[in-house]
Amino acid sequence: MEIIPLGKSIKEAMKEGEMITKIVDLIKSIPNHAVTLKFDISLTLYIANIVENEFPARSEEQKKLIILKIIHDIIPLQEGDAKVIENHLAFLTSEKKIAQVSTLTYCARSIGNWFSKKFS
Repeated sequence: MEIIPLGKSIKEAMKEGEMITKIVDLIKSIPNHAVTLKFDISLTLYIANIVENEFPARSEEQKKLIILKIIHDIIPLQEGDAKVIENHLAFLTSEKKIAQVSTLTYCARSIGNWFSKKFS
């Protein structure tokens, strides 16, 4: 078990741990995930968008470490593999592909989902 770093509340550490576990379990449910998704940039984009929206107040370096931890839990990385993932993140950031969902969009989708569940 990891020790909670100073400056982090227990609630934040639990939220981060639960999110990492959920993402890892979701992606590990894909057959042959280790072979097909090892250096797939769409996997990096998917995880980066989730981390960006779940932890908007974190620094870019903290987000990068979380992303690398998730990918390492999914697919065991060698020493040079982390550099490839970091290059993916640099490319996605420079192209502005990693985006945060606005509050208005989030609320509109939530209300739309509620209406479709309620009245269908």
